[in-house]
Amino acid sequence: MRRDTGRFWPSALEVLPSPVSSLFYCSEIRCIYAGLDNGTVMEFFLSEDLNHLDHRRDYLSHTARICGIICSVDMKWIITTSKDRTVAWYSSENGKRLGGHQLEAAGTCLEYDTGSHYIFVGDVSGRVTLLSFTQSGNQGDCRVIRELCAHGQAVTCLSWDSGNSRLFSSSADHSVILWDIGGAKGAAMELQVSCTKAHAQYGLVVMMVVT
Repeated sequence: MRRDTGRFWPSALEVLPSPVSSLFYCSEIRCIYAGLDNGTVMEFFLSEDLNHLDHRRDYLSHTARICGIICSVDMKWIITTSKDRTVAWYSSENGKRLGGHQLEAAGTCLEYDTGSHYIFVGDVSGRVTLLSFTQSGNQGDCRVIRELCAHGQAVTCLSWDSGNSRLFSSSADHSVILWDIGGAKGAAMELQVSCTKAHAQYGLVVMMVVT
């Protein structure tokens, strides 16, 4: 927290059983989700005065390092991906596993669109997989909508612009791509990055528009 002196000091501390590989904070419900190297996701509730973390439950999500965590408040789900090549989703109310999806390569990151319940999953092959989630009673169903393939190496980060329905993806291949998901144009902007210069390149990417 930022103190009266203007400096930042820790207000709460938790020692965890394994190195933290991913973090997600849901401000609506003041919950912190810590993904660990051992495949576990730990859930903590942050007190109103921000001085205490209450450990609520563990999600035994995966068998390898957690690489991405999303909390869907509207669906009351926790969605995770891991180096074990899976996406898993759990009820945030009782911790029950609701389903899973097998990836073709190890997952690296996640993004979520609240309005459509779409999940974007980046992986080590450079692919971004678009999944559609629906609730069916107490369970959750998932289907693959599309695969976005343009990166030559692992996807390192995803960022979703919900206002314009655009997805940004970065990769170990030194590129950032803007995917026009909802604009019905099928266009992308690629930014190639090197140590000395950067340039923008425009082109068409086939089968990118989601309808």
